[in-house]
Amino acid sequence: MGADEAAKSGRTRRQQDPATGSPLSGGRGPGRQRTLDRDIQAQIGQQLRAIYDDVLTQEVPDRFTKLLAELDARISEAAPAAEKPDKSGQER
Repeated sequence: MGADEAAKSGRTRRQQDPATGSPLSGGRGPGRQRTLDRDIQAQIGQQLRAIYDDVLTQEVPDRFTKLLAELDARISEAAPAAEKPDKSGQER
């Protein structure tokens, strides 16, 4: 069945690995996961670090700091007394 016939019938044609001709699994099922070469993984990691390194050095906006403080206060109020630390920092 050709690709056009498969598309018309609602069926999709399985992609094949160009090197081996075997169907690609899409990472599903045991033993059928596609993996990336370690060098490629390292390059991807370096590029992601380069992109996001700038984000890590940016200051947290005041609005977010306020929201986090409010959330912490609400969580502290809602926590049972047994879970709240005493003045020494130890839980009761």
